[in-house]
Amino acid sequence: LNGAFANESLVIFVFGGSETAGVGCTDGKSPMNDCVWAARIKKWLIREAQNRNIEFFNLARGGVTAISVLPIIRILLRQILNERSWDKKNTSFLVFLDFSTNDDKETARAFNAFHVSRMAGLSSALEEVLRSVAKELPSAEIIGLIQPGRFVVESAYHNVYDKYKIPWFNFNRLFDNKTVPAWSAKAHPNYPVHILMGNIIAYAFANTMCSNSREDNDYDYLGVPVLNPSLSAMLPICDKPLSYYSAYDKTEPFSSSCNLFEDRPGKPGYICNGNETMTFKVNFGSAPRFIISFLQSYGSKIDDALVTMNDVTVRLYGSHDEPYSQTRSIMYVASGGWNQDSKYMNMAQGFRVKANSQHDAIIKPEHGGKIKIIEVASC
Repeated sequence: LNGAFANESLVIFVFGGSETAGVGCTDGKSPMNDCVWAARIKKWLIREAQNRNIEFFNLARGGVTAISVLPIIRILLRQILNERSWDKKNTSFLVFLDFSTNDDKETARAFNAFHVSRMAGLSSALEEVLRSVAKELPSAEIIGLIQPGRFVVESAYHNVYDKYKIPWFNFNRLFDNKTVPAWSAKAHPNYPVHILMGNIIAYAFANTMCSNSREDNDYDYLGVPVLNPSLSAMLPICDKPLSYYSAYDKTEPFSSSCNLFEDRPGKPGYICNGNETMTFKVNFGSAPRFIISFLQSYGSKIDDALVTMNDVTVRLYGSHDEPYSQTRSIMYVASGGWNQDSKYMNMAQGFRVKANSQHDAIIKPEHGGKIKIIEVASC
């Protein structure tokens, strides 16, 4: 923590999925955000901070993967940075990244559009998350996590963290022969598990992290991506959004007969049923991009959604083949003249919009079922 405690003020950001947000964690008194492992780290740091000012922001969201957070991670950071106006020269920043539970379930089909393997896609997505954080917080100390039992992502994450000399906690190392306790199979571990995780991280901070600090010239987040530059250039990133709607921020659509609420604790969305519709007014710049984050689930829980803009309609598939629910983010090259209708597409073409134009994006269920939109953005 030498870098993190170099100044009198310390700001902590935490990114991840529902586990990191504290879903399923309760001690009978605290809300989930105060129950999660990251809250225990905050309390420990405050106790050890020696009168330093510490602020804490848990920006974890249910179902989010490394690739699905890419379109919005800089938006989330920039909103807080603009609101708080910290003196970056006199403020230290510490960022935790914990997407392993959801990334472990990301299928190879999610990367079909990029013509790369699952491992290559996961690695490049995580690398771009690091680079996105660094573009907003160049001096931030970043720490990665891999939750127990997430063996699929271990090699992909290891590749990235080693390249950039990022310290990371691999909870798989707690167990031999890939034998992990039963609670690791749960997407939402309970309070005792969060206590264990928080204590392990605090112990490592107190005993080893300070002796392993990196030198500034050990890494360069802002140069050319080191893993797969051509793939990185295709990933869904919107650096400077001209329009942004978020269920987490309770941003109201331009018009809507749908409802904005949490259908599950800590997981808000713009939720439509039957013939309900919602309209988002979006602005485009010189290279039009349209980003939408929505819920995919299994079976028939979530209907397909139809998105119409500029007389072009595309489909968002509400179901997928995996036995869990997950946030999917798609970036459309909105100026494109044709549409790729793919269930697992992360990059698609369509809408034929012109540069520097404004349009209405109208969204509704295709078959009268339930749809859930989480974010809409445009560049």
